[in-house]
Amino acid sequence: MIRKIPAFRTISLALILFLLGTLVYPSSYSSATASFSEADYQKIAEHMREDGSSQDDINSVINKLKNGEVLDADKPNSTAFRTSDSNNNGSLTVTSENPTIHQKFEDGSYKKLRLVIEPTDVSTTASNGASLYFKVEGTSVFGTASFNTSAFIDTHIGSSYITGVSGTSIHSIMGVYSDEKLVIDRLTEIRSKSIPAEAHLSYKHTSFGGVSAKTRELRVKIGDHIDDRYGIAVTFTDGRGSYQ
Repeated sequence: MIRKIPAFRTISLALILFLLGTLVYPSSYSSATASFSEADYQKIAEHMREDGSSQDDINSVINKLKNGEVLDADKPNSTAFRTSDSNNNGSLTVTSENPTIHQKFEDGSYKKLRLVIEPTDVSTTASNGASLYFKVEGTSVFGTASFNTSAFIDTHIGSSYITGVSGTSIHSIMGVYSDEKLVIDRLTEIRSKSIPAEAHLSYKHTSFGGVSAKTRELRVKIGDHIDDRYGIAVTFTDGRGSYQ
């Protein structure tokens, strides 16, 4: 004997399936579903050109974006890079001894990090160290973030410390940024425990029609245990330890 499914149960089942489809669908969006104009892609091209990218790399990146593909530089733990100025196995950490890293990937995407210390004539030198003013900057295909830091670097037995952070600048391309925070995490280093003074700029970059959102973090560390004559190190990450 064939049992009939009551109409109300059929309607309920259909409603559940519809709601499930509604919940699942947005997570399956790709960047290709977003609507961008040629002017948007031109902004990417201009930004990449300013960062020294070749026309072939620019074309490769734009084609991948139009096809909704993830760039190599945005893939977690990607090792598909062609060249890197880093001397530390491709790690994106710069010091004043190695102040610039430009890591280029196979598809033309890249990660770039800079530390710019002001000339010594504006630095105050003391018997136990020096006061420095410097800018840190992190760059990718999707934009640039930077801020300024002033600090006293103790070269003797005392502790180095941050005296201020300012001048936040964030430029997002093909997306928007939000939740911007510039914070001094630790004002003074704990020298006996090799714990540096730290400050960071964090923000959320949302791209591709709101589907893709990542927290970016530009961080500066100051301390005597850092292998650098000024004791300064800078990283640009996605909040999980590597810029992705």
